[in-house]
Amino acid sequence: MNASAGLELRSGQSLLSVSSETGKLARLECRGSNLFVSPLDHELEQALKDDNRNQFGSLDAWGGDECFPTVGGSSLWQIRDHGALWAKAPAIQFAQSHHCTTGWQTGAAQFKRSIFPVTDPLPQNRLGAYAFHCEFPASLPCAGEDGHTLPQMHLLSLYASHALFEAEPGDRVEWGTLPQALTWDDALTGAFSTHVAASRVFAEDGAKVASKFYVRTEPRSIFCTSLLRKRLGLRIDVLQDDALPWVGIWWCHNGWGDGRPHSTVGIEPTNLPSDGPVLSFGGTPDSGQKTVRFAWVISKYTE
Repeated sequence: MNASAGLELRSGQSLLSVSSETGKLARLECRGSNLFVSPLDHELEQALKDDNRNQFGSLDAWGGDECFPTVGGSSLWQIRDHGALWAKAPAIQFAQSHHCTTGWQTGAAQFKRSIFPVTDPLPQNRLGAYAFHCEFPASLPCAGEDGHTLPQMHLLSLYASHALFEAEPGDRVEWGTLPQALTWDDALTGAFSTHVAASRVFAEDGAKVASKFYVRTEPRSIFCTSLLRKRLGLRIDVLQDDALPWVGIWWCHNGWGDGRPHSTVGIEPTNLPSDGPVLSFGGTPDSGQKTVRFAWVISKYTE
């Protein structure tokens, strides 16, 4: 694997590529289709070169990202929209065809993301699977406008896996739990069924829409949020353990308000149900690390 040219990880009949320019998870390919939202052709070159990407509504709203430590937040950290790491290419710490680890460091705090493509023999209908293990500080120091740390408050670390999946009107999103007896490893390498709690058809009437809502997961269970791509015949399952007790769902069909034609379902495993800073008052910030895991599983789908 040539890290300088970006990373390419393969699982089954799928490919996950990481941009060498931005560190962004740029493409998730299966059966000849990119399952992520792509930038418009005339925006791509500018988006890759822009060092001042500081808004979610910027040209960088495509592919997949790590949103850490939060939206807004500490002036000491100079946190950008959707996190200080939104526009920073990570250092590649380890790279092989079956595992890669990338990471960032801001001050004394470190973020690390390891990606493991599943390469064992997959079930008959499975086209690929990728497991993610992430570590990040539990909380961060806050600062006033003068840049000095404010010991009486700190910022709880908000982490979200921010993948923008392409969608079409008529596709379906559903969520629920896997059988409690099913282990994490079994879910990645074997067939499973989901106890569906609720489902919605995406932009069924074709009207413009843009909304965000959060779903609480079940303790001691593997939670599954699924995007069923009707025309492509593909099912994308996003699995998360209860270290990430919420999932945010971004639901957008031509709803940016600036004419962009994206049809997007963002499935975002997260530890806190918020798109803004979460403050905690009093005491010394917890310097411990949080460890979380989630996965993307791609399968054939027929109604």
